[in-house]
Amino acid sequence: MSSKDIINVFNNYANKWSQRENGGISEISLVLPGFEEHALKTSFPIRTIYGDIHEDEKIVSLATTTIENPYDVEQEEYITLSSNVEEWGRWKFTDVATISGNHVIEVDMPQDIVIPPLGTGKKIPIRLLNEEVQQSGLRTWSVKHPFKLNPRTRVTATLQVKQKEIKRSFSVEQNLSGYLGVITEHLVDNSNISLHQIKRILKCHYHPLIRVTDNGVIIISKGDFSALITLEQMIQIKIEHLDCPEMHEEYLIYNPQTDKTIVIIKNPARGPQKRLVSVVSSAPKPLSGQSYRSSGNFAIENESLPYGTYALQWIVESIAPQPANLHFGVAKDVSGGSDPKIWPTIYSGDTTGIQTSRNFYIGGPQNATSEFQVYVYALYS
Repeated sequence: MSSKDIINVFNNYANKWSQRENGGISEISLVLPGFEEHALKTSFPIRTIYGDIHEDEKIVSLATTTIENPYDVEQEEYITLSSNVEEWGRWKFTDVATISGNHVIEVDMPQDIVIPPLGTGKKIPIRLLNEEVQQSGLRTWSVKHPFKLNPRTRVTATLQVKQKEIKRSFSVEQNLSGYLGVITEHLVDNSNISLHQIKRILKCHYHPLIRVTDNGVIIISKGDFSALITLEQMIQIKIEHLDCPEMHEEYLIYNPQTDKTIVIIKNPARGPQKRLVSVVSSAPKPLSGQSYRSSGNFAIENESLPYGTYALQWIVESIAPQPANLHFGVAKDVSGGSDPKIWPTIYSGDTTGIQTSRNFYIGGPQNATSEFQVYVYALYS
């Protein structure tokens, strides 16, 4: 796997900038105290693009039954067969561009391939670095097909399905916009912060996973997708004649009669579904001149919440490990009066009720040792 961390690009840029400004220690800030509305922003939803399909098809036998007519008259029977088949989709990143290390990104299911146990319109959460994710379920194929047995015959009936193994590439694209803060510290002049447009920084840094356009910056991560699906059932018929053992017949029944085809989720207790709806960077303590605020504004909007959302989940990610007792609050930026604290205390992994606004911000972080990112997920059923 190859990876490109955008933060390293920003750090290198900050060091070169500091050298041009007569030296001094440099740091970067994604929060921009006093200029929060210009801070680095990532777009949602993330776009998923799938490449050409390469597939192998084969016939798989699932279940077999034998019925016999020892009489001298024709008999009517039903061929009844049923079996479960595992179907799955598998995703693995091979070349990634990250903003804050091994964070989670959500990948759309392909629209042109149906994997019934997985449903449609689903998003798959995957960690960018060194993780292969497989989603699977059981699909039940069954037939109940009327069949006439000739006198003195034995019939072996086998339920078969067409099975396809699919391989294709995929990529995810996400827009970046805003500014980077470069903090330079001088022994004499103390420190100051300057704002640098993300687009201008990355325009001079060529990398195949970074694309600068007229409208901004796109970062790209690429990977491989594979799937195993079943498409069509049939019955293989083999007939033996009891009075003439050397005489055999063999043929296929396509589109056999069936009660119905059933889809069973492999793990019905797998827990709630979740979708990433917002990300925000926070300083480890309140910003300069602020008693509570430690981040820029971020949005949780009705349009980004999937149907059936019943809670929000808050996950802390950071380049450097953070203490387990790190916690923070969330407030709402209002135009008049004091800003209300919507959720005063949140730990990583906590869930809260649902509120929406374009002007939430992180505040009052406790026990943080460095800048961290907060990922907000909608939990839905």
